[in-house]
Amino acid sequence: LHATLVKGTWTEGIRGKAVRIDGPGSYLDYGDSPRLSFAAGAPFTIAFWTRTRRDDGTLLSQRNNRDGAPVIDMLLKGGRVSVQVRQDGNDVFGAVTVDGQAVNDGAWHHIALTREGDGLELFVDGVSQGRNRGDLAGGAITTDLRALGSERYWINRNTLFGNPDFHGDMDELCVFNRVLKAEEIRTLAGR
Repeated sequence: LHATLVKGTWTEGIRGKAVRIDGPGSYLDYGDSPRLSFAAGAPFTIAFWTRTRRDDGTLLSQRNNRDGAPVIDMLLKGGRVSVQVRQDGNDVFGAVTVDGQAVNDGAWHHIALTREGDGLELFVDGVSQGRNRGDLAGGAITTDLRALGSERYWINRNTLFGNPDFHGDMDELCVFNRVLKAEEIRTLAGR
């Protein structure tokens, strides 16, 4: 799959080069391939590295251009990682969330999100931050707006529920069609 860096720059990363996302209009668009949408109950793991000193922003977002319901958002709120996942079909009810530790210290941090059935688990630096389950997390998630460093749905709709942009570095985005085991996530995180 191909990605497009929009108004970003290259910097030293965890392995080789990383992308520097520098606020409004800067992001990595990782395409609209149907391979990055998930069927009902389909397991997945999304993992990447990030480095920032900011308190708020969008780390990763997968949304649908025509429908507000499906969402996979990985956000910074008060410097802490917060993930939101909701299936297709109803944007009235809230997403299933999991919150993690602060990552806004200027060091590289590895973040991973897994879904198994209707259960989510968030990892930061290879350590589980917690789990949550809910009916709204287990269905199909059909997206075509996907970006590191930007919440494209909010920007396109001029509807801001948080900070749609990011200031910092991102590296090694991986999307797996299975739930990685905790030891595999620790290995990805270099632990």
